[in-house]
Amino acid sequence: MTKRSEKRADRGGGEVSATRGEIQEAAKRLIALQGFTATTVRQIARKVKMKAGSLYYHYGGKDEILVDILDEGNRRLLDSANRVLMRNPGDVPSTLRELIHEHIRVLAEDPAQFMVVTRELNRLKGGQRRRIVAQRDQYERVIQGVLVRGIREKSIRPCDVKIASFGLIASLNGVAYWFKPEGRLSIQQIAEEYSGVLLDGLRA
Repeated sequence: MTKRSEKRADRGGGEVSATRGEIQEAAKRLIALQGFTATTVRQIARKVKMKAGSLYYHYGGKDEILVDILDEGNRRLLDSANRVLMRNPGDVPSTLRELIHEHIRVLAEDPAQFMVVTRELNRLKGGQRRRIVAQRDQYERVIQGVLVRGIREKSIRPCDVKIASFGLIASLNGVAYWFKPEGRLSIQQIAEEYSGVLLDGLRA
């Protein structure tokens, strides 16, 4: 995919083109609310106050927007996990606790993005899908690697690390669907609850 300009540009007739970032932001909120199939290019364009045809100056189609949304979300999770591993090479339960906290923090910063990330992958085909699946698999391998290390160190009980990682990630991803910043618990308190429950099930 050829990257198109991020700059605003006068498209003629007084219309000012939105940036790719603004288009992506509008699209992810619409898709989170009503799903990818029900969301149209015209609706996305209307959200950013541009003509539908002008949106193609930035994106070749709706699927390209979806790829960017999923790519950004997956990279945010991977970057946060890699930061945890770099600063916390210590005991596995402590590392897992921090990974859980970071996963929830990232989701809570942009729940709409991760509603799309967790729900819309199957809308992609071919190379686009393979690229996003590779990112997802990379993140799963990070969690699995920590679990394997914990089993070897006997701080984590023996388990099928693939199944355990799938369950852990799926549980954390659910936060995107119900978290409200104005809710009874802070994101830090929610992360503490999740890490307590999930780590209790994994400790040796």
